Amino acid sequence: MKHTGQGNVPDGIKTTAVEELALWCPACLQPGINLPADWDSAPPEYQFLYLLILALNTNFHLKNLYQSSWEKDPRLHTGLAHFVEPTKYLEHVSQYATQKDISLCSGFKTLSHAATKSTIRLWVMGVGMLVYMCHEVIQPLAIVDLQWGECRIELQYGVPKCHCKGHKLCCQCSFSMNIHIVGHMDGKGIECCLVEINRTANSTKEMGSGNHYDTLDIQFVWHNWKKVIGLGSSASYFSSLTCEIPAQVRLACGSIPGSVRDSARQQPEAQLDHGD
Repeated sequence: MKHTGQGNVPDGIKTTAVEELALWCPACLQPGINLPADWDSAPPEYQFLYLLILALNTNFHLKNLYQSSWEKDPRLHTGLAHFVEPTKYLEHVSQYATQKDISLCSGFKTLSHAATKSTIRLWVMGVGMLVYMCHEVIQPLAIVDLQWGECRIELQYGVPKCHCKGHKLCCQCSFSMNIHIVGHMDGKGIECCLVEINRTANSTKEMGSGNHYDTLDIQFVWHNWKKVIGLGSSASYFSSLTCEIPAQVRLACGSIPGSVRDSARQQPEAQLDHGD
């Protein structure tokens, strides 16, 4: 409660509402907080300013052994921070326990290992995570435990930019992020979050059910806190890049005038002048 600024709330956790223990990103798009009143009716050329891009991924490193129970090791809270409330969620995914795996074009190695002997005696096979892609901040109520038999059914797997060309042409067309107003999003930012959280994987795997849940929730809040206090420095860094890169492009174009036609060289330079 104290870590999330709720230490002086009357009656403590009894009166704490859903999501109140999660740490929100002050730069993430939130209607009524940091968006203008008419944001949803903005002209097409300004709609990219209000585009919310989220990334979904699964992490099979954050496992938990079946060696305790909710009765012996209960959680300190349920559904007040980043993990969803488990009861209704498990009721929903139990409907897909016998459904067959999704057939994917490139046969992801992660999926092929999901049903091996390394999953024996596991209470939780990993977690599914939702992250705001611009600032890599984990969203409230955006973490779910993956259970046996449904971990490959809940989430549809996308194709980030860096290895999009390795997939079939039909998948490249459907899942490519090289589309208008997306910008330079590569879809890999969420994996940076997972790598940081994976430092706790060996210890949380051996914990009881409730301790596993509470420890990871604290790690997610701590990850968001570091992102929030670093927004100033990261914004300054990327702002400097927007000034340096156009100058580098102009220098590169100007150094090879004989190999690039004037008309071809003038077009990208004109786009840089307009900030495209």
